[in-house]
Amino acid sequence: MSNSTTEHENLHLVQYLKKIMVDWQLSPEQLAKIGHVSTEVLNQHFALSSAQLDEMPSMPLGLESAVPLVSIYKNLNRMVPTSEKQNEWLVSPHELFEGNKPIEVMAMSPQHLMWVSYTLESSALNRI
Repeated sequence: MSNSTTEHENLHLVQYLKKIMVDWQLSPEQLAKIGHVSTEVLNQHFALSSAQLDEMPSMPLGLESAVPLVSIYKNLNRMVPTSEKQNEWLVSPHELFEGNKPIEVMAMSPQHLMWVSYTLESSALNRI
């Protein structure tokens, strides 16, 4: 089962991205694709220690476009009870996205990633 969002409020963006990768069972390449960041930059940040992350800005250079993933992750945690159900939702065609799979929509462009984020935020009061 996914942990509640409040348990992760103080995570650094890089720590959120690691959690998303694990919970959604993504490879670094898949995460880079849906986050619209380079795999090389993502792996460089993943190699940093917690102490090094503490010294970095909350939005490290090269990871700016991945920020909407955190919003998507938080909203899915609120709406869908388990990582398994989140993964099922991510890879199933959905009417909210014109019959497309949310994970494929996220990978289309940074604007599409923001669209998924906005749609989930707007739907936060309703179960998806």
